[in-house]
Amino acid sequence: MDHEDYSDILEDIIDCCFYSNVKPRIKISHFRQLTEILIRKLLSIDKNKKIMLGNSDLKEKLAPHFAYDPKFESAYNKIKSLGNDYTHTERLNAVSTDEYNQCLEAILYVYSYLFIDFFHKEKFNDRKIIVAFFSILPLEIRVNTLTKLLENSPNDVFILNKLALARLKK
Repeated sequence: MDHEDYSDILEDIIDCCFYSNVKPRIKISHFRQLTEILIRKLLSIDKNKKIMLGNSDLKEKLAPHFAYDPKFESAYNKIKSLGNDYTHTERLNAVSTDEYNQCLEAILYVYSYLFIDFFHKEKFNDRKIIVAFFSILPLEIRVNTLTKLLENSPNDVFILNKLALARLKK
């Protein structure tokens, strides 16, 4: 997947989800689209291949990731469920604050999982430049990522230190 393939749509989606005052229904619908793009990145799915979050082939490809991190599966399912509910027209009621917050938390975890997956393959503190860039990510993404990394490497003092600093800022 080329980084440029989705730059225009990502700019629109991120602007809508995080910087505009559109209604929560629209944001949730866009969280669903954003999840599809992030899943494409995670699985290196070609831009010409159609994917849908509920597709059984996609869930099969995600199975090892779900097994490794059940919280990722939960976030994926939350976005799929609320995204379906509020993208289609069967659900006419307004989005509750709780539903919106659950979906926001879920999309932040999906983002986090990209880093969890990366650092599962590559040791967290091997390349200092990556750690430096990681440190400018949103706090929630850092805490989610470091929490999972510490779960897998409970004696890693470097991860523990970074997580403690992130939690202090939270």
